[in-house]
Amino acid sequence: MSESIEGVAGDGYVGTVTCRATQERAFTAVATVGGLRGWWTPIVAGTMRAGGQLIFGFEDMDETIVLRVDEVTSPSRVRWTCLEHSSAPDWSDTIVQFELRDAGAEGCVIAFEHLGLPAAQVAAGWDRFLASLTALVETGQGAPFRAAETALDVARAYHAAWTAHDFDAARRLLAADLATDVPINTYTGRDDFAAALASFGARAEHVDLLAELVAAQLGKPFDRGQGHQLTEWVVIGDASQPDWPALALEALTYVRPSPTSSTVLSRRG
Repeated sequence: MSESIEGVAGDGYVGTVTCRATQERAFTAVATVGGLRGWWTPIVAGTMRAGGQLIFGFEDMDETIVLRVDEVTSPSRVRWTCLEHSSAPDWSDTIVQFELRDAGAEGCVIAFEHLGLPAAQVAAGWDRFLASLTALVETGQGAPFRAAETALDVARAYHAAWTAHDFDAARRLLAADLATDVPINTYTGRDDFAAALASFGARAEHVDLLAELVAAQLGKPFDRGQGHQLTEWVVIGDASQPDWPALALEALTYVRPSPTSSTVLSRRG
């Protein structure tokens, strides 16, 4: 993309996400210091008033970003100019802006632009932080920068991206040499898996991370009595006395719906 905004010309990064939340909630996330701390980096100082400055720091890194606040129009627009990036001089004089609009029943749309430098230079970072922004707006829990990002941090960012239907951002968080080991279907690599994810994910309305359920003590790994637990299966509630005939009937009806399903089960049970 080539664009010119008040003298700043050049390639730029453009990203658009739809959040299942109000426009006002999304605006708070991009137009307050507290909001920025929740999805970009916890180290933010300054003021969001027009003409003021924001200073961003990053844990265990000798890196600082200074942005001038050019515009804050509630609840639809925020615009900054980069005055300094201690490790990326090309950021100087570039424009960073958010445009927000109501999307009715779907929530709101956040259109983000970083203009004045090649998109490839910043795409990986902004893909990751837009997913974090979406997660913060929708769930109250973003994934801001931490000193040493763990595999769990990346997994949460990936989860936030695809559950927000931002499948391009989710794909970029997958390894280029991705290999999968799943009971059904075969995927030749990242692009093949990402295409399948987009097809399935577009129909998903709500997703819970199993690890989060266990950590919150809302469930526990399933133990089938063979000496080890199945971490990919989680038991919700009390499963000490399962109604096995009812569960078997439910499973049979699901895979082979038939008026005679209950008769077959009773004869075999």
